[in-house]
Amino acid sequence: MIEIVATICGLIYIWLLMKENIWCWIFGIISSLLTIYLLLHVRLYAEAFLYVFYVVMGVYGWFLWYTKETDQGEYKITEWPVIKHVLFVSGGAILAFAISQIFASFTDAARPLVDSLTTVFALVATFMQAQKIKSNWLYWVVINAVSIYLYADRELYVYSMIFLVYMTLAIFAFVKWERIEKSY
Repeated sequence: MIEIVATICGLIYIWLLMKENIWCWIFGIISSLLTIYLLLHVRLYAEAFLYVFYVVMGVYGWFLWYTKETDQGEYKITEWPVIKHVLFVSGGAILAFAISQIFASFTDAARPLVDSLTTVFALVATFMQAQKIKSNWLYWVVINAVSIYLYADRELYVYSMIFLVYMTLAIFAFVKWERIEKSY
């Protein structure tokens, strides 16, 4: 039941985020808190840490969007230069490998490398969402595709299916944000 409520809140979060609605962050926080409980139960520790980060980023996103819209009128979608993506992807891969080695050596973590990769890159993508960086959605397409496998492997089939939905929504959201960015 917790998995289903968290999933529904997660879908509402994505839907509102696609629409650039500030209330997305509240639903993201609720979904993340419920997911932390579930992930600790199935021993996906890096993923659980990721959802703690999502709670923090939910507060940050809410604050950032609220203050930017209050101060500047409209908080606009932007894009990073390619070199910044190269640096984040390279650094993220190195960090994910290091984290996976720690989890593999000192915990009973299931799938430490895949868990660490999805976690590290979800940190980057979530930060990008709060900053309204359009390509965050492309990161999410890849992260969600890998997460489908990860959650199915841990027999969290509802989450696995929802990540298929998230992946599809990320594609649509990228197209929508691209249209919005071009309209400025």
